[in-house]
Amino acid sequence: MLIGVMVLGGCLVGAGMLLAQRELYDSERIHFNNRVNFFQLYADKVDERLGHIEASLNRMLETVQEGRTDLPGEAVPKGPARVAPQYHARMEEINRLADEGLTFDQIAKKMKMNKGEVQLLRNLSRG
Repeated sequence: MLIGVMVLGGCLVGAGMLLAQRELYDSERIHFNNRVNFFQLYADKVDERLGHIEASLNRMLETVQEGRTDLPGEAVPKGPARVAPQYHARMEEINRLADEGLTFDQIAKKMKMNKGEVQLLRNLSRG
């Protein structure tokens, strides 16, 4: 009888371990499924955003191919309007010196600026 109780006890312990493993497996499966669902939702959102971007780019491409200039967004001004007001006086001075025949190097040295900055402001002032 004692052996029967021990066998029965062993069976119960074994069954308990199997149930615990089953619960662990189920909880891990649920956790895994939740992660899969999260990544699927995230991927769907990314696909949706890419679809919007692609549609916008296609509309812009059609506009350009048709030769229209009414692209969405802010129009880029030409000439000095593209430059912040604090640079307008420098642009006028650069243009005056360039019209006198000075090179970009000479203008940069005279105005204590970088040559690239002088070139940029000169090109922006031309439109």
